[in-house]
Amino acid sequence: MAQSYVINPGDGVQTDWPVPFKKLDPDHVKVFVDGAETAFLWVGDGIVRVTPAAPLGSAVLVKRVTPDDPLTVFSNTKNLTADNLNVAEVQPLFVAVEARDGAADAVATAGTALRKSAEAAETADRAEAKADAAVSTANSADTTATIAAASAAQASQEAADAAALAEAAQAAAQAAADSASVHIAADLPYDNAASRLAATDVQHAIDLIAGATGLAQLTSDDIVNESGVNGDTVSAALAALGAEKAGVTAVNSAFEGVNTTLLGKAEASHTHTMTQITDLGPAAAKDIATAAAIRANSGTDAITTDQAWAAAGWADLGNISGDITIDCSLGQNFFGTLVGNVTISTDNAKPGQPLFVALKQDATGGRTVSWNGSQFLFPNSTAPSVGTAANNFAVLLSAVANHAGPWWAIGWKL
Repeated sequence: MAQSYVINPGDGVQTDWPVPFKKLDPDHVKVFVDGAETAFLWVGDGIVRVTPAAPLGSAVLVKRVTPDDPLTVFSNTKNLTADNLNVAEVQPLFVAVEARDGAADAVATAGTALRKSAEAAETADRAEAKADAAVSTANSADTTATIAAASAAQASQEAADAAALAEAAQAAAQAAADSASVHIAADLPYDNAASRLAATDVQHAIDLIAGATGLAQLTSDDIVNESGVNGDTVSAALAALGAEKAGVTAVNSAFEGVNTTLLGKAEASHTHTMTQITDLGPAAAKDIATAAAIRANSGTDAITTDQAWAAAGWADLGNISGDITIDCSLGQNFFGTLVGNVTISTDNAKPGQPLFVALKQDATGGRTVSWNGSQFLFPNSTAPSVGTAANNFAVLLSAVANHAGPWWAIGWKL
């Protein structure tokens, strides 16, 4: 415990302060308020008065400061009094005590400084760790975007290949139908009315043929003997059956031609539009997703490279002031011009979504930017500074939405 000073807290009311230590001279007592030496009056042997009263929360230091120079000089024993001897003895003791108290204060101050330095270093380490985590998250987001772009390109190529196959199948089927129609029309001119056969006669002939081992084994006499019909009727039936056999041969030839055409089409290289694809199920019905649909994560349409890049473009917030809510379903990169003080909030954010906001001062400048405290987490809970120069960028913010809701964010002014 110090023996040469006392510290008391000011309250804005108290003016009289105790002097609890010994002194050689009242002039050796000094009073300091928050480190500044202050005038006072002695109102008693151990009381000093400071007016006006020390402010609330201030520190009032009452301290003894004994001079180093000797207070008594002896000369030829003329002044060897008890009082002078006491002064000569006590003065160095007081000086030593005051030096000791000062040294103790210096040690305590150094200890406090070291402790605060350690706390500052720990805080810096935590800030660096959070910054590293933010950089890692940003790198992961960039990798995810690259993979998504590659997947989109692959899906587009697969759709193009499917379209080409569908076009080939459609063309081949049409060619087969056309060829079969031509051959049947040309090779099977069968007229049932012209045959002059009764229905029972034709059926009986067909039954006989079905029971035989081959058409070459049947003769007109065989058919006449078995059926009981006249020769003219049998000859007409055989002529009709011969025409039917020739028609079957023509159809077989037509399908051989179709097969050759299909093989040629399958090996040929050509292009096809999505609207020309039929009978391939859901894959053929896919439209191209728009940039807005990609940003909003909506729909099941196919993603192309150009639309993926369009979705990653800037979304213009325009001239902004007051409370601003950014709709994160409209993109991830936003730009706006400050025409007044703003407070930024977000809506429709998806976990893992990156966010980049660039805000510029208008021709007036001096606009301020605040961030919704429940939605944005900054290193050391300190939001980025804002540049106030007119027509210059005020602040840039980079963030990523975490799984718990708030954005992990960092920012800077230019």
